[in-house]
Amino acid sequence: ARLCREALAAGFRHIKIKVGEALSDDVLGHRKIRQSLHGAKVATGEQCQNRILFKQLIESDAIDIVQIDACRMGGLNEILTVCLLAAKYGKPVCPHAGGVGLCEYVQHISMIDYVQISADIGERVIEFVDHLHEHFEAPCAVVNGATAYCKLSGLITEAAPQQTYADIRSYFDHLLRLFGAERLLWGSDWPVLNLSGDYAGWHKTCRQWTAELSAAERGAIFGDNAIRFYGLTIR
Repeated sequence: ARLCREALAAGFRHIKIKVGEALSDDVLGHRKIRQSLHGAKVATGEQCQNRILFKQLIESDAIDIVQIDACRMGGLNEILTVCLLAAKYGKPVCPHAGGVGLCEYVQHISMIDYVQISADIGERVIEFVDHLHEHFEAPCAVVNGATAYCKLSGLITEAAPQQTYADIRSYFDHLLRLFGAERLLWGSDWPVLNLSGDYAGWHKTCRQWTAELSAAERGAIFGDNAIRFYGLTIR
């Protein structure tokens, strides 16, 4: 606790507590440390082995940020249970990573947490270490602080038959705020989009939705991003 208070005095506001296995299940000890910090957010959990210990840490308000170690937990089902618990109590899940394959693993967990559970990015982060990634066919990478692009074709392809373009406008606006014009790719997903719309109508609608963007931003969404992302050469 003394070291944490010194960190606070130095200007730090987020503190990660990393303890040995002998202290990892000391829930009351974690809570005492957190209470002594007077507002600094505490992240811990790397040594936790199961949902029960996380349940005690979360319910007792002993931690602010849930930092799971995906390979120490008892499988994906155990991890998802912890994500649900964290969402119920309003605590972000920020997975620990850095070991062999752990970065590749937890990126999917964080995406599941965002899409299916918390629906919030907020202060969520994932640890990343570029270590031994040369041994993976598709290693994760951090590019300009983000690892994902979004192709808009999925909006119309996955829309229910009774949904109109107006019904999915809010989803488009959310994606634009989340990814920005520099990481959105327009796509038609033809011929599958014919299940819920048509090529000309989808293209016209997206053009209308982006009418207030700059010419450069529209150009990025409707072509330039795809050229950059896929490494295309336009002749």
